[in-house]
Amino acid sequence: MHTVNDAGKKKTYQAKAIIIGSGIHPRELNVPGEKELRGRGVTYCTVCDGPLFRNKTTATVGAGNSALESALMMGGIAKKVSLLTKYANTKEMHGGFPKGEDILIKKILALPAVEILYNANTTAITGDGAVQELTYTDAVTGKEKKLAVDGVMVHIGMIPNSDFAGCVEKNKQKEIVVDILCRTSCPGIFAAGDVTNCCSERGPPGLPHPAPKDIATDGYRRPRTPPRAD
Repeated sequence: MHTVNDAGKKKTYQAKAIIIGSGIHPRELNVPGEKELRGRGVTYCTVCDGPLFRNKTTATVGAGNSALESALMMGGIAKKVSLLTKYANTKEMHGGFPKGEDILIKKILALPAVEILYNANTTAITGDGAVQELTYTDAVTGKEKKLAVDGVMVHIGMIPNSDFAGCVEKNKQKEIVVDILCRTSCPGIFAAGDVTNCCSERGPPGLPHPAPKDIATDGYRRPRTPPRAD
């Protein structure tokens, strides 16, 4: 195992066990203006930054539960909210939100402050020092449209911070695959939290997660002595 210090020198550390708890980071739109205006109107956490846009005009980009929850929250805070989903408003696409829960969709549709824009592909975010405008393309007509907004909430998924862990098995979502004891495919390496598949594949949120430092690594570092046969 190694890391790189501030001086750029590589250091190696010896350990009997390694616990990976590197978490996740938000997926970005990768459109012009997004990086430049991050923290200046572009946010990936509505719960954190939503209240800053009280009585202002905002846009939420996404088609899952996190986007729906964002628009639902902003519908009670902002003056106007545009919810952009790249999907069509069809039965096959679950009303534009393939992974969205019915109860959230119904609540959104009942909010007068929220406008849903279907078939909308965000192409740019612009502003002079702060967000002022969002540009998107209608996937059906091909027309480019603009929205005057003060804030953009991006909720298009999360990415596990697992690229550095090349020696362990990962699934298609780049989540580190672990068993119930947080063991990875590599002996001596354990993982826990959002970076693993347990959060997305094992039951509802809030389900207790085993602590590898207390369960798995303790037995790995200090193997139990077999009982004596008297």
